[in-house]
Amino acid sequence: MKRNLLLGFLAFATLATQALAQTPEWIWHQNNGKAPGTNERRFFRKVFKVDGKVQKATLGASVDDEGTVFVNAKSVGTIVSWDQPVSIDVTAELVAGDNVLGIRGLNHGSAAGAVARLDITYADGKKTSVGTDTSWLAHNEDVVGWQQLAFKTEGWTKPASVARLGAAPWGDVLSGGGAKIGKAGAPTKPGATAKREATPAEAIYTLPDFKVELIHSSETAEEGTWVAMCKDSQGRLIVSPQFGRGAEGGLLRVTLGADGKVAKREVL
Repeated sequence: MKRNLLLGFLAFATLATQALAQTPEWIWHQNNGKAPGTNERRFFRKVFKVDGKVQKATLGASVDDEGTVFVNAKSVGTIVSWDQPVSIDVTAELVAGDNVLGIRGLNHGSAAGAVARLDITYADGKKTSVGTDTSWLAHNEDVVGWQQLAFKTEGWTKPASVARLGAAPWGDVLSGGGAKIGKAGAPTKPGATAKREATPAEAIYTLPDFKVELIHSSETAEEGTWVAMCKDSQGRLIVSPQFGRGAEGGLLRVTLGADGKVAKREVL
């Protein structure tokens, strides 16, 4: 009886350890032991293997305070606040063999961290996940191509583990507290879906012979105010939203339809 109890306890302890090991960690650059600084940008990446046909892959991520997440060098989600995580269907972004996850983080001050969990379900029913932990690599400079799989990581170091997902001060921010799953490149966030009406066109003062038309009101908190805009060679609008989205690799590309309204909106 004692032997059976001992074996049962060991099995339980093993399962508990495995569950604990699968819990993502909030990570940040080690900063040589110094506290995170104000307006500090840090970069994180993780190479992982896809072994089989993927049926569904969902990526959840958050950054304190702002960030961008990448899958195989493609920007798939923009985070504007740690309490507004992204949850993104990235099934189409994964390839057989090696893949790479990337996170660009910006800290405004005080606590800093980045957390992510990629849940993969294979066609044969097998499930696996990739979460942030100290097996990732971190860097303090925005080196060209760092999001790419073939990038050479000389000078990159292991990140510091700040806290496990669920711990203070952030709590279990990836638990699905209202985050809506969107397609890669068009993330949606809890508390950011309410449409905010723009200033009425008739309320804007213009010079004689100029006309103002309202074509779009901000649909998410990530847009805020459009602070710069130009056209590309195909007549689409390239927009830099508020909150530094342009500097963070999150420009918007807006295609107008024949009626002059927004027909398509993409995060670059």
